[in-house]
Amino acid sequence: MTFFISFSVVLVHELSHLLAALLSDVKVHSIVVLPFGMTLRLSSDVIRYPKKEVIIALAGPFSNVIMLAVAQIFYKDFLNNLNFLVFLVVNWSVLLLNLLPVPPLDGGRVLRAILIKNAGLIKSVGIVKKVSKIFIFIVFALGLFLLFITRGNPSLCIIGAFLAFSLIEEKKSSDILIMNELIYEKEK
Repeated sequence: MTFFISFSVVLVHELSHLLAALLSDVKVHSIVVLPFGMTLRLSSDVIRYPKKEVIIALAGPFSNVIMLAVAQIFYKDFLNNLNFLVFLVVNWSVLLLNLLPVPPLDGGRVLRAILIKNAGLIKSVGIVKKVSKIFIFIVFALGLFLLFITRGNPSLCIIGAFLAFSLIEEKKSSDILIMNELIYEKEK
């Protein structure tokens, strides 16, 4: 049942991104299933519209807030129900994890969009990379601490490693994005 609850929360989160993208007229290439959830692959030209990027990125965490708000209505009736508690923990976890300023997480997408608006694409990619490294280090350090305290829970270490790997992939994507934008600007 825990898997079903977790999958459902992540699915609603990603479908919220999808709905926001469709309402914003942004082309969606795919939804990719990853070891720790899913991610939406958008058209690269969304980078030219930072407001759309922010709206799409925040739609997922907003769905978690809505689910948590609805859960508060039923809180007293289900307080002793283990599945309800799993639902709360998964929702909070997905919400907080996705707000980290590390791409491909929602917080990283929001940070990049805000920086692009203020500093331009090339500078923003470098800043996001530096900020991401700091947060990945913090997640990994907390993971080591949790591993030491619990004597066997490597979850944050695994998430930290996954985010580090994602940052490497993001670097490749960012390089291609920068080249495409330079070509677009030159043609324009």
